[in-house]
Formats: sequence, C-alpha cells, structure tokens
Amino acid sequence: MKRALFDTVKVIPYTSGDTIDRNADGACYLSARLAVQATAAGELTVTVSDCDTENGTFTPVTDPFLLLGEKPAELAANDTANVNIDLEGCRRYLQITSSLAGTCALALGDSRDYPV
Repeated sequence: MKRALFDTVKVIPYTSGDTIDRNADGACYLSARLAVQATAAGELTVTVSDCDTENGTFTPVTDPFLLLGEKPAELAANDTANVNIDLEGCRRYLQITSSLAGTCALALGDSRDYPV
C-alpha cells in the first residue's frame, strides 16, 4: 500500500493558545507536532485543551499519553523544541499552549481521510 504522507500534513504558523479546528478541510488530523523557539531561557511545558465548539468552554486534556516521546524541559534563549502530540482522543477544537514565549509552528498530520 502506498502512503499519501505529504498529502496528509498541514503546517501552519501558530500563536500559543489560538483555537485550531483539527477537522479543517474535512481532514480530521490525528497527530500534531508543535515547534517552539524560545525567546528567553526557561522550562517548557505544553498543555492541550479541547472543546466540541469553536467558542465553547475548553477543558484540559488529561490523557497521560497525549505528549509523545521525550518531553523538553529546560530551553536556552533561541533554542527550539519539537513536541509530538497524539490527537486521537481529542475533540474537534484545540488550544495548544506553550509556557515559554517565542515563535511557534504547528504541523497537523495523520489525516483520517486521505487519498489512496
């Protein structure tokens, strides 16, 4: 089976705490990678909240397997960290928040509906 790897990824500039529709374009993304370049040194933590509606009340996702792989801890100024996020159990709308100020980018991947 041939995979549509590049057709199932969407990369967007991202501001920490913005609302994301993981069903954008009808894709229903199942994973994400958040890249954070810190403007100052500090401990990086990432939190994810979800909601069924874009303007509803967002609640923190408590799944212990939400953040995958090695979790970044201390970053120096201008360091970049990549955080892998499993969105499988999350609701449609997400807010992903970084504890450090800086530049972010978000890659949504593993579209549930992809061309074969």
